[in-house]
Amino acid sequence: MKYFYFDEGKEKGIDGSTSQAATLDEVLAAWDAISGAAHSFLGVVNDAGVTLQFMWEEDGSMVIDVPVPERKGSWTKTTDVAECKEAIAAFYDGVDPTQLPGLTFETW
Repeated sequence: MKYFYFDEGKEKGIDGSTSQAATLDEVLAAWDAISGAAHSFLGVVNDAGVTLQFMWEEDGSMVIDVPVPERKGSWTKTTDVAECKEAIAAFYDGVDPTQLPGLTFETW
């Protein structure tokens, strides 16, 4: 797995085009280091090229987003930090992120 992120509060990150290999623990540590400023994001990409990404919203909520470019949309839902971390762990365990409970498909 590889990950990328941008911390809006610290104005730093790893570009998606140069995502870095990381263990689950390394991704969760990166998550914990993000300031939580609105519009920050973190994404994880598996070996098949599937991306699971998360965005921090202005109201403090989180958005889970699983882009499906061939369908020109994303599976998405608004949630909290705990569920996002559970989703990351499940993704590392091989769970298909489009099967996470409560996601709805939204076209771009």
